[in-house]
Amino acid sequence: MGQAERAKIGIGLAAYWPQFPGLKERLEGYQRKVEEKIGDWASVVSAGLVDDAHKAHAAGAAFRQAGKANACPASA
Repeated sequence: MGQAERAKIGIGLAAYWPQFPGLKERLEGYQRKVEEKIGDWASVVSAGLVDDAHKAHAAGAAFRQAGKANACPASA
């Protein structure tokens, strides 16, 4: 049996970044930690922090291209 595979995105809202300095960077840090933990038992395909419609469409396209249908969203 091969290693499990997981697709992962972080969820945010781009409008918040100017209102809350450092929030985006903190969420990205949390996301890296979660990806590292998942990486202990599965390979991870990450679409990064998705915070607008353009990035959501790009994440979907990247996951389809990688053949990943199971995304595990992580939000704040």
